[in-house]
Amino acid sequence: MVQLTQETKDAGFAVMRGRRADGRREVSEDSSVEKAPRTYGGKGNSKSEEELEKARQVRQARNRNSARAFRKRKQNDIEATREAAKRCDAEILELKERLRVVRGKNVELEGKVREKRKRDGPSGSGAGDRVVQNKNTRETS
Repeated sequence: MVQLTQETKDAGFAVMRGRRADGRREVSEDSSVEKAPRTYGGKGNSKSEEELEKARQVRQARNRNSARAFRKRKQNDIEATREAAKRCDAEILELKERLRVVRGKNVELEGKVREKRKRDGPSGSGAGDRVVQNKNTRETS
């Protein structure tokens, strides 16, 4: 029988625990041997992988809930909404243009400035000197 030295015994126990002789994990993950929890840090404050993962998740949640991240998400939402609105406006104008062509009439498009109908004289107090501001002209009614 082969005489086992302390080093080979340590290596054997390490392999049984799912480690190599130098303490690193085995590469094969499908081994049926239960692996000892890996610890990090010094002797006193060593943490297992589960604790580290939990701490990592807490940190990520804290970063996700930070004011800066919230503002960034809000800004991204605003920009995405603006882009969607632009696409919708372009689609609406295109559909109205098609409708105008189909009808054969020159219907004013919503995007262009329409002339507002002027009031039939002053009605009510101070209505005569009120300035009606059209989009393109400035007149007093």
